[in-house]
Amino acid sequence: MLASFIRNISLKSRIIVAFVIMSIMMASSIPLLARFQNSILNSLDHVIEQDSYVERLLLKSSAMVVHSQLNLFRFIKDYLPSTSNAMEEAHAARELLLKTFEI
Repeated sequence: MLASFIRNISLKSRIIVAFVIMSIMMASSIPLLARFQNSILNSLDHVIEQDSYVERLLLKSSAMVVHSQLNLFRFIKDYLPSTSNAMEEAHAARELLLKTFEI
């Protein structure tokens, strides 16, 4: 039935119908593409947010490690009376590193 209907209409009408069908298909794909792009942008924002958070934690923990090394060096040179400050900072740096590896 569809084949006989297509045969009965003129060539000009066939071209117009084909153009309209293609236009409808292209127009219906635009919202799908917009949703897909929005999804990609949201995922990228999430990845960037996680990456910056991990970088901040690593920077903070490396600063704590350096500060702990400085306190241990002061203890070795007898500038610091105890190692408790250095050990507390080393423990806090270790905890930050463990938190970073969990992410």
